[in-house]
Amino acid sequence: MKQILIISNTAFSIEKFREHYLSKITNYQFVIYTPNKISKLKKKYINIEVKKFNTNNIFDDFKELFKIFKNTNSSNIVVYSYKYQLIVSILKKFFFRDYEIISIIAGRGSWALGNILKKFIYKKIISLITDISKIVICINPSDLKYFKNYHKDKNKFFLLPTEGVEIENLAKINKKNNNNFIFFGRLIKEKGIKDYIEAAKIIKIKYPEKNFFIAGPINQSIIGQSKFDKGTLALIKKNENYIKYLGFIKDYKDIFPKMDCLISPSFSEGAGTSVMEAMVSGLHVITYNNSGLNYVLKNTKNHICKINSVEYLVQNIEKYMNTPNIKNIFNKKTSYKKILNNFSAKIIAKRFNTILDLLYGASKKKVDVVWPYYKDGKFLDASIRHLNNQTLQPHRLIFIDDNNERHQELKKHIRKKLNKNIKFNFIRNKKNYGVTKSVSIGIKQAKSKYLYIQSTDDLIYKDFLELNVNVLENNKNAAYVFSNIRINNLDNKKKYHINFSFIKESYIKKSDIDYLYSNYLFKIYHNTVVFNSKKILKLNIFKDEYGRRADMLNLQYLSMRYGFCYLNKTISEFTIRKDQISSAILSNDYLIDELKYLKKKENKFYNFIIKNNLYYEISLMALIKFKSTFGNLVTIQYLSRAIKFKLWKLSRFYINPKILNLLFKILN
Repeated sequence: MKQILIISNTAFSIEKFREHYLSKITNYQFVIYTPNKISKLKKKYINIEVKKFNTNNIFDDFKELFKIFKNTNSSNIVVYSYKYQLIVSILKKFFFRDYEIISIIAGRGSWALGNILKKFIYKKIISLITDISKIVICINPSDLKYFKNYHKDKNKFFLLPTEGVEIENLAKINKKNNNNFIFFGRLIKEKGIKDYIEAAKIIKIKYPEKNFFIAGPINQSIIGQSKFDKGTLALIKKNENYIKYLGFIKDYKDIFPKMDCLISPSFSEGAGTSVMEAMVSGLHVITYNNSGLNYVLKNTKNHICKINSVEYLVQNIEKYMNTPNIKNIFNKKTSYKKILNNFSAKIIAKRFNTILDLLYGASKKKVDVVWPYYKDGKFLDASIRHLNNQTLQPHRLIFIDDNNERHQELKKHIRKKLNKNIKFNFIRNKKNYGVTKSVSIGIKQAKSKYLYIQSTDDLIYKDFLELNVNVLENNKNAAYVFSNIRINNLDNKKKYHINFSFIKESYIKKSDIDYLYSNYLFKIYHNTVVFNSKKILKLNIFKDEYGRRADMLNLQYLSMRYGFCYLNKTISEFTIRKDQISSAILSNDYLIDELKYLKKKENKFYNFIIKNNLYYEISLMALIKFKSTFGNLVTIQYLSRAIKFKLWKLSRFYINPKILNLLFKILN
């Protein structure tokens, strides 16, 4: 298990905002270093260890972190808080250059909202942090867009959609009366605490039955806040006739069941954890207009002030109070369901785990992509974009340039467009070898457990690699997995879908292959196939002698030896056009020569093909002509398959797929 250091400003921030999803990630061992404010987390996890380091000021921080880095066995660092991100960036730049840093930015902070000087310093710090970091993680889309502006490499930025909330053990919600309002969070100016107090005073005078509460820490040693406005506490005491201060309440479950509405007038927010906690607890939410909270509250029935001011805050509170049946507005189709489906700890853990896998390769699910290329320029960028967007990112792209004249320009273009997290090998053939030999060259360079062969004009959906690899992970004996396909015929501008739902099992073992091939006609499209690399290398297939049908013959050969898997999903697209090799009509002479070669060099494979009538593409007259060479292969099974094949060819252009499937059932 790979060990990752986590540097955080407090243990409280880990316990409150992060341990609920970090504890659910089992592929990694987290060693969390925090200042000695809280001794340890409440719970013990096998993947989380908390260690303290002493600090009093930024110079002590620098010395302590230097000691930690020097004595650790790990060079993988996750850093929370701007202060430590700045220190770690300096340490990496001058002392620990081999370390890989992940910076998690949980909001823009108060300096981003400050005066011109503060904004200038802030931008310089952000530029340094984003430059030094291997990747930068933001927790809302607005911040992601904002921070991307400070670095040329846009691909190093990732979105972790909030830091999530634990919703498995919700507290029991009491009956609501719409009288109890609460501010829940740090008592600092940026959270809008003064605006809340002023609004509460106005409402309380007008509606005496309404109750306003404040829950939040004033001890900065607990939460590690840089400054606590002492005037806030004085303001709370001054207005104690209108509001009640409950002190520091660590767990929202201890107070939210007694409340009706959360008021969060924060001027800047990363994701608004307290808002999400309120939403899953059945509270209505009233907030100021900021990107972090807007992201969470979008498409719910809660209130967002159009202008961040006390006047508009009061207006929205009154609007909430005077809305008929306001208790019924909250329902599981809005607030609760949104948090459950988008921001739960399980979902955030899965996303964070995926990001770590992309960076550290801890997952065994590594896929190399072999990409033979000659001249398909207009489709190139789209194919690269689909590779970049994969939920399971390719480990390595092995690009085989089949003696293209623009090879240097092409190489630069791919490097520019390809996600920087994907390793990239560029091989140029000395002459134009063709697709099959180019693929063979690429396969020999592959080192990952799984392999995919990319065609420039074919597209794979974002979960293509992940879904296929998961199937192979559960079926170790299979040579490959394939899936359904969506066909784009550029010649007649038609699109249609081909599925293989007659295959009832996910894994077809080699002993059942004969039955499947002898009873069904189906063409596996090579762009749907993900291979077990060892199986390909062991058999040394993808021979140039197989010619244009190498992809089909290789798949048949592999299935005969190991069996294969079928994934009943449509997660890729295949393009048909006149100028591509795969759309060329193969001559009988070519196919006959192919059979001759197989009979002479691959006799076992040849017998498999003959036994299962896999020569249905050859015309009846051609087989009669070469009766002396191959024997009498014209059988009822052959004729049935030949008819089905003709229908299949027609279907690409004329026949509706539903009608085709019906005809196939009749012929079977």
